[in-house]
Amino acid sequence: MTGAGSHIVESEAGRFEVEARSVNNRFLKTSVRAYGPLPNPEATVEARVRERIRRGHVSITVRYRPPADAAIAQRIDEAAFLAVAKRLKALAEEGGVKKPTTGDVLAAAQGMGDPGRAWDETTHVPVLIEAVDGALDNLIVAREAEGTRMADELVRVLKDIGIHTEAVRVQADEIPSAARTRLEARLEKLLEGTGAPIEPQWLAREVALLADKADVTEELARLAAHVEEFEDLLAEGGVVGRRLDFLVQELHREANTVGSKANQLELTRVVMDLKSDVERLREQVQNLE
Repeated sequence: MTGAGSHIVESEAGRFEVEARSVNNRFLKTSVRAYGPLPNPEATVEARVRERIRRGHVSITVRYRPPADAAIAQRIDEAAFLAVAKRLKALAEEGGVKKPTTGDVLAAAQGMGDPGRAWDETTHVPVLIEAVDGALDNLIVAREAEGTRMADELVRVLKDIGIHTEAVRVQADEIPSAARTRLEARLEKLLEGTGAPIEPQWLAREVALLADKADVTEELARLAAHVEEFEDLLAEGGVVGRRLDFLVQELHREANTVGSKANQLELTRVVMDLKSDVERLREQVQNLE
């Protein structure tokens, strides 16, 4: 499911701004981007996401701004600074340009500070978690709102499945009489001019065999049972995406079986509508958690 949420925490440890976004994915995939002197926050952030979300591609952006005193405490590696200054001076002399200023050296040496010196696990990590959890809270609210809209759409699709299942039942009830009519017509054509009669018992037996092969009573009963269970899971709410996945697979299997037995044009058309409904379910369910 898609959604977005953000949260900001201001504390003595600094300012943490976290933005969480998610897009549809059958599985859970997490990506983390961090800005500021943060020593590898990915493991902490990903662990929080896994505890709260089961499906979707979740992107987390963390922006951290340390307090002023922490920025001062983030010392510069003096040896590295002097090495950069020496190298820039030599390049300036070779190129015949003015000597580098302190600002030039600082710009060239950007990133050689050690953020770990200003980072305290016991102080900063709880604040980071608070910011991440706040963003996930807001993301989940947005996802739940979308989930409600998707559930409403699924209910409408289930109603269409019920309509088309009943239409299949009506068409299927006509199979024996239609089979008898077709078989009689074929036999009359084959026996035309021979004077041989059509034996009623033989005809009845053949019609019964054809009707049995085309019988979809069990498949329709299972379809109805799966639809009922699907509706119950939607009403139950919560994390039901994978259970709905399984039911969609079962619905698809039954619809395919009905289609393989369809031997009339009208019945085939109705079955195609039924299979289209099940495919609509599948596309939606893959995005539910």
